[in-house]
Amino acid sequence: MVRYSLVILGFILCISLLFLGLFNYRDLNIATNEIVIVDDSAEVFKLIEKNTPIRVEIDNYRWGRVILEDPEVLFQVCKVIRESKSYPSRYIPNQDRISGYIYFRDGSEEYFSISDRFQLGEYFLESEEGEMKIGKLYRIFRHTLETKSNLIMMVEKASEIYLYHAEDTFDPDSEKMLRIADEAKTELLSCLTLSEKVEESNELNTLLLEKGYQPLFHLILCLKEDQEKDMPIVLSVLSPDYFTLMDMGFLNRNVVYFEGALFDYCCKMLAPNFEYK
Repeated sequence: MVRYSLVILGFILCISLLFLGLFNYRDLNIATNEIVIVDDSAEVFKLIEKNTPIRVEIDNYRWGRVILEDPEVLFQVCKVIRESKSYPSRYIPNQDRISGYIYFRDGSEEYFSISDRFQLGEYFLESEEGEMKIGKLYRIFRHTLETKSNLIMMVEKASEIYLYHAEDTFDPDSEKMLRIADEAKTELLSCLTLSEKVEESNELNTLLLEKGYQPLFHLILCLKEDQEKDMPIVLSVLSPDYFTLMDMGFLNRNVVYFEGALFDYCCKMLAPNFEYK
């Protein structure tokens, strides 16, 4: 009798637990009919890695070839690619255009061209904030092209070089123009070799605030790359320590600052008695 009582009691207990589970089913937060995505960090990393630029090569008919592997520059390239929208069949004007190839971590490469828009392969990219990010990337590429080594190359291949006082007007036939050639050109190259491109300088900032942009001498590098027009490169001496570079071949012209002894060179060649005030 006791055994039958225990069996009946166990059966009632099981029935009670079953009903209790049914009534509290929703409180258990058990999800049904849902797709569960397993987070595979390795696969995600591969997707990101595939479109990560590792090198940028720029080819410019005036400034030659430059290879960019600076992580900060590559980060800017990556940021533009990921945050921009793509549009097929847009046109990038030839004026001020910079082109080359971007190499990615997965081994692929894509042709690019940039001015006011950014072409990557067959697509044209534009950022949501207008063209500010693309404009910043363009300035980085321009800044990278206009280096000391490329400037020296420009001087070497220049067909004509003229030196004159900044207060005078450039006229190749004027007696006030001094043509730089032979030993004078060799000395100019030696002078530029010892110069350095200026990224940040409190001394230069002070000079520009106190005196403004007031050149003392100009050096004109004539390249004669196009028979119809001559777009020279202009070196302007601001003080005994600083000079600038400006490429007239670009519609939007950068002023690039250098530190060096170009002032002493100009004084020696053109005005031995010149006094800087």
